[in-house]
Amino acid sequence: MSPLVTVILLVWVVGAIFAAGAIGNRKGRPGTGFLLGLFLGWIGVIIIAVTPPTREMLVLRERERQQIQREAAGS
Repeated sequence: MSPLVTVILLVWVVGAIFAAGAIGNRKGRPGTGFLLGLFLGWIGVIIIAVTPPTREMLVLRERERQQIQREAAGS
């Protein structure tokens, strides 16, 4: 295998791990996202993308939304 193919393959795999981890982190599931990206690659990215966020993350987003609305109403 040539060095170029090795680099491309490495970037492909690492990209899947980081993408799944980032999506999982946004959904309150960083470990799950990382592991899905590590073991399943881009299929893991798709799986974590369609997985619903945790209840805690939904509550946090709602609080952030309410804070933004209060700030906008006060301005």
